[in-house]
Amino acid sequence: MKKSSVASTLISLVAVLCAASLAEDEYLIANANSYPNNSLVVYRLDTESGSLTQIAAVPTGGNGVGPGGPQNVSNIGQAISPNAACVFALDHGIVPNPTDIAAFSKATGYAKVGNYSNASLQEGGPGGSLALTPNGQFLYANYSETENIGAWAVNGDCSLSLVATYPTGYDGTIGTVKVAPNGAHLVVGVELFAIDQKDGTLTYIESLSGPACPYGCTVAGVDFTKDSKVAIFAANWGIARGFAIPVAVSAMVTPTGFKQVRGWSLQNSAQLAFNSVPFFSAAGYAGSGNLYFGMYGGESFPGVLTASFTESPLQITVTNATVIDPTIYVGAIASTGNLMVVAEYPNQIGVFSVNPDGSLTELSTTTIKTEDPGMFSLSLFPNTR
Repeated sequence: MKKSSVASTLISLVAVLCAASLAEDEYLIANANSYPNNSLVVYRLDTESGSLTQIAAVPTGGNGVGPGGPQNVSNIGQAISPNAACVFALDHGIVPNPTDIAAFSKATGYAKVGNYSNASLQEGGPGGSLALTPNGQFLYANYSETENIGAWAVNGDCSLSLVATYPTGYDGTIGTVKVAPNGAHLVVGVELFAIDQKDGTLTYIESLSGPACPYGCTVAGVDFTKDSKVAIFAANWGIARGFAIPVAVSAMVTPTGFKQVRGWSLQNSAQLAFNSVPFFSAAGYAGSGNLYFGMYGGESFPGVLTASFTESPLQITVTNATVIDPTIYVGAIASTGNLMVVAEYPNQIGVFSVNPDGSLTELSTTTIKTEDPGMFSLSLFPNTR
């Protein structure tokens, strides 16, 4: 991309994110995961019509995997600090290209601050995740090739300094990273860590276990309730036996580990399966409302399942399931009000209205215009939940 083009996209991005807190519209940031030249793509979301308008496409300076490589669509490859002071993008480098994190700063008009990597941190293709602490001071990433976690300190200029690396006790291809809303805990795959609020270091607590589903589950993404007391995992039973029954696994999050672990069947009339991504609506996040699950296949096409969630007493009940056709996989889900935005791998973003019965009505579909995207990760800003 020419320098003049980069400058114009950055100017547009500055105007968008600086005004976002005052605007009625929402803004969407997607990690295009383009190979070889990755970029962050920014859209304005019209919350009345559901249309998306591209504002900027900012090069990260690194490589994505593109549409042909293996993907773990439960991963989240971008992170936005409070007030969008810093924006980060994970470049899913494949050996010998380094896996790096690109950092952008509002203070410099979202010019790139740098690309941050370490020889001991490398992902091997299925991708990794980013997660910021709520105060924006620490950033965590998982790396599937080296099967470890990188803890990074976010400096005042949005540059990153490596705090430490931590091994994980699982196959790194499944290891979505998520920080609890209160900043006290980090979940990586099925592992729970305590976060030191002063220096960002991690202390391993335990791994998820218990009779959540027969013979164990294959666990993918995770989301938390607003009070940080409950974690909901997207999981599947039976993959090793040649089929997949979608399951939600709930667990109470405590300083000593996961408690009251329980599995909830998400079998549905649309036969959506291969559960990958959970995402709370604002009401569900607060304790009572919709809980969404992105599913990337099975007996039918990919789609989104809607469940009714109550935190006390804890209950998860399937209410509806919507097939999204055509797409290959459903990746990240985000919602604001009665709108849902869905990453439709490899190159489309769908916007849907959520109906009272939990079904979805398509409002718009937007194709990402970068070269060879493999997009499955997106976020809305501001975060309205």
